[in-house]
Amino acid sequence: RARVAYCLAREAHYKEAFSIVDSALKDQLSSADSPGNEGLTFYNFGLIYSLGRRPKESIIWIEAALTVNKKRFTYSIHQDTDFNNIKSSSEFQDLLKRFPLPNERN
Repeated sequence: RARVAYCLAREAHYKEAFSIVDSALKDQLSSADSPGNEGLTFYNFGLIYSLGRRPKESIIWIEAALTVNKKRFTYSIHQDTDFNNIKSSSEFQDLLKRFPLPNERN
C-alpha cells in the first residue's frame, strides 16, 4: 500500500495518497517491512507528505524511520530529491541538524 500511495503522490493525487496512509495507520505497521528494510514504510510515508507539502506530517514519519534504522535513512534525508518541497521548512532544517551526515559532525 505504501508504494501505491507514493506513486499517487508523485502524480499529485495527494488526497488519495493521504487516504491510503491514514487507513494504513490502523494496521500493524511493525511487520510492514521485510527483513533488512525496517523503517522503509515510515520513510515512504514521509516522502508522501513531503510531496504533498506537509512538512510536519513528513517529519513525524521520517523520525520514525530514523528511529528504526538511523544508519540507512540519515544519508537519504540529505539526498532524496522528494524532500525538495519541504527542504526550506524550519522543521526539515531542524531534522537535518539533528541527523547530520557522519562527515558533518563537529
